Amino acid sequence: MSRFRLAPMGSPMGAPSSATAPLKWMAAFGVALLGMGVLAGWLLGRHQEKSAESYRDTGAIILQMQKLGQLHTASFKESDVLTQESYAEPNRLVKVLPGGSEIYHWATHNQALVTADGTVEAGMDLSLITDKDVQQVKQPDGTTRLRVHLPPVIVYLPNVHVHVEHSQSGPFWHDENIVPKAQETAARLFQEAAEKADIRGKARANALETLQHTFQTLGVKNIEFIF
Repeated sequence: MSRFRLAPMGSPMGAPSSATAPLKWMAAFGVALLGMGVLAGWLLGRHQEKSAESYRDTGAIILQMQKLGQLHTASFKESDVLTQESYAEPNRLVKVLPGGSEIYHWATHNQALVTADGTVEAGMDLSLITDKDVQQVKQPDGTTRLRVHLPPVIVYLPNVHVHVEHSQSGPFWHDENIVPKAQETAARLFQEAAEKADIRGKARANALETLQHTFQTLGVKNIEFIF
């Protein structure tokens, strides 16, 4: 079988021409650059695809937040001196007598002077978070950011302790519940004071900072929390 090979004119058969050699090197270099560009583009695409899909399963993150449960992020301390008074209500017969109610109130009047100290805390119940509260938000660079919608802030019942400084009872009735009543009054006043001091706003701000730091420490960088 006869074989034929074409060669450029003016050069010996099978020998490369000195004029075309640089062109061949340039062509080879261009092909190499093109291959490197394709490879770099493929690697970049794979990285972006991996980043975009890194939060495809958010169950572990949701479970981690649920385990935190009741998260207290703000505390308000208060102390006060209160006077608690009480008296028994007269029956219908006493009420119809002239001055009967006033005399009955005097005879059953109780009073206690107490010192109250207490703490009001605020936070949220993270066990309420479900997959509906977690959104995957696409970023301009192709990555995915987790956006977690937090539950509303709860102002918990105040923890109040009272110390009785002085107490007195009416001649006809002793109110054994006057100290618990003083404690309830102090709790209500302390909670009102905490609300006026914007304990809810402080709880929200501290929660955002605490959760962001916690999950960044765990290696979850692309996450944000909102209310």
